[in-house]
Amino acid sequence: MGTTIKDVCLKSYQFSCWNFNNVNRNKLLNLSTNSELYDNIPQVVEQVLNETRVENTQQGSTHYHARSIQPK
Repeated sequence: MGTTIKDVCLKSYQFSCWNFNNVNRNKLLNLSTNSELYDNIPQVVEQVLNETRVENTQQGSTHYHARSIQPK
């Protein structure tokens, strides 16, 4: 169990984008400082630390899965 935000985020299988075999891991590690996504990081961190509720732009989704998974 993680005791810090970093521990929780990097815990195996918690957020699959950080798993060593995940195709998105390199995208995160090589994110350009000129990227719009990079510019949004401070705002996202502040919202997480302040437990700010934000508008759900994913049409109510609370989880995600690979297309190969068949949800029950």
